[in-house]
Amino acid sequence: MPEPITLLINRTDITPYAQVALHAREEDTLFSHILASQNVDIRPVFGDVFWTDLIANYLNDNYKTLLEGGTYVNDNGDTVTFQGLKASLACFTYARYVLHKNAVDTPFGMVAKTSEYSEQTDPQLIISIASEKRNEGGLYLQDTIRYVRANSALFPLFGNKCNETLTSKFIHKLTPASKI
Repeated sequence: MPEPITLLINRTDITPYAQVALHAREEDTLFSHILASQNVDIRPVFGDVFWTDLIANYLNDNYKTLLEGGTYVNDNGDTVTFQGLKASLACFTYARYVLHKNAVDTPFGMVAKTSEYSEQTDPQLIISIASEKRNEGGLYLQDTIRYVRANSALFPLFGNKCNETLTSKFIHKLTPASKI
C-alpha cells in the first residue's frame, strides 16, 4: 500500500508570498503544484534520506523552525533571521501555479480561461513573474540550508549531502525559456 502523501504547505502558507485567487473547484490544482515543488524542487537539494525523515517527522520540534523560519546564531556568532522552508515551497509552488493558471484541461482539450470582463495576460509577463518567484524561492532555500548547516547537531541526516549545483541553478541559471 502506498504511503499517504504529506504536503508541507497549503494555500494559506502561500498567501504571504503571492496572491493566489482560487475558486473552490481549483483548489485541487494547487495540490499538484505543491507536490511537484516538494518532490522536484526541494527534495533533490536535501537528499532522499533527510527528506524522508523530514516528511515522516515534520511535526517534531527540530523541523518546526526549519519549516517556519526564525532566528539562529551563525558560525560568526551573529543572530540571523531566515524565512524557512515553507517560504521556499510557497514561491516554487506559486511559480508552477502561475504558469498553468489560465489553462484548463477539459474533455475537449486544453482551453484558456476568458470572460467578457477580462483579457489574457501577456505570456512573457507570466514567465517573468514565475521566474521572479523561483529566484525568490531559491534564496529562501539557500537561507534554510545555511540554517541546517549551522544546526548540524539537530539534523544528522543532512550531513554534507546538499546539492549545491541544484541550488545554484535555481538562482543563476533560470531564463524565461526555463521550464518549471
